[in-house]
Amino acid sequence: MDIKKEKKIKKIIIVIFLISISILLLVWGPSLIGGILAMLMLVVTGWVITDMELMHPLTWFSPIFFMYSTSMPILVLFQEEAYIEGLAYTLIVEWIALLTFILILGSFKKYKTEYKISALNNINLIVMPIYFISVVLSTLFLFYILFSGLSTKYAISSDQSIFSNLIPFFSIFVLSFLLLFTHKIVKDKKIPIILFLFTFIFSLMILMIAGERDILLRAILGATLIIHFLHKKFKRKYLLIMGAIGVSSIPFLSNFKNFAFGLRERESEKSFIGEIFGGEFRSASRNLNTLITNSESWTFFKGETLIWDIKKATFGDAISPGAWFNQNFYPNLVARGGGNGFTLVGEGYMNFGIVGVILLFAFIAMLLKFLYVKSHMSLVWAVVYIAFVPIMVYAIRGDLATLLTHLNKHILLPLAIIYLIKFILEKNFFRKRKYPKFQE
Repeated sequence: MDIKKEKKIKKIIIVIFLISISILLLVWGPSLIGGILAMLMLVVTGWVITDMELMHPLTWFSPIFFMYSTSMPILVLFQEEAYIEGLAYTLIVEWIALLTFILILGSFKKYKTEYKISALNNINLIVMPIYFISVVLSTLFLFYILFSGLSTKYAISSDQSIFSNLIPFFSIFVLSFLLLFTHKIVKDKKIPIILFLFTFIFSLMILMIAGERDILLRAILGATLIIHFLHKKFKRKYLLIMGAIGVSSIPFLSNFKNFAFGLRERESEKSFIGEIFGGEFRSASRNLNTLITNSESWTFFKGETLIWDIKKATFGDAISPGAWFNQNFYPNLVARGGGNGFTLVGEGYMNFGIVGVILLFAFIAMLLKFLYVKSHMSLVWAVVYIAFVPIMVYAIRGDLATLLTHLNKHILLPLAIIYLIKFILEKNFFRKRKYPKFQE
């Protein structure tokens, strides 16, 4: 038997074994512990399928989804939170979502990377001015925040001044950084340290003044993926170390939100487990539990939220599933300009119950599979996929509208404009340059 075929058969057997153990833990395991371990087995299953190849969606999505899904059960087990009714069933629903994701994405096929570097010709001449303009306008907005007294994200998001129109430049700043970073690594075959350090420091300023933690995370995660994919692959042990450091840094980063105003999110009486699972990750599982246990107060939407999502992603004037959830379950918080996030699993559930969860996560898996395959065929698509990864992570505690809006308005549309400008300038002004074909 062919060695590759033999390895593939062994891997399939291991995957079937792990999923079987996961099912046994979920059905006969001790309530919350069984559900948590069942989810953990699915994470390991994803890693076995991908050999922990960082770019593959199963490698990064599975552990992050695990963190979001098991946050409340873990907090309950460590007595950081009081037990809430229906938590075990909430774990089952999330387990079904992750299993669906794995079954759709769980291909054992490996994709070769072959790029034409011509896609990056002259891109730095176009993107560099965009990068600096986004820095200047973002700086202007940060000064406005400092001197206007908008000391919280709620106050910033509800501000109606002309300066609030500068918020999108945060995302343009990150996207232009990723394009420049990719261009430098492919063209010069070395990491642009100065570009990275400046972007890191400026992203940290955005966190400290505007409270936008995702800008820093998008820049760091994007740069890490680009280095791994186009420069030098990280060893598995280093991936595990970086993952552990990333998770451990979440409370630290939270403590820097709105640092310029002397505000703190960290609560000193919390344990390390409470710090990790009690902030960002807690909302998704808690919100899903709230939605399920209060199902008598609402009726299934039977796909209506998908229309909301499409309208939100295109025209921006529709209600989102997350907005509906907060208006119905946290009206007082909404009245103060706040919210408690939502849950991507919850949007599937609020349409068709368990079937809705399966359908939604099958769609998400197919979308990520499409972008992942495309990323091996084109440098532009590689940037699209890499820029989409942190958005997908953020959307776990959001909804499909979050996903589609950011993909459409913050990635595809800006890239389309940039490449339209590139086409026009190359045709009329730039002298065409020929680069040798780049291969990984």
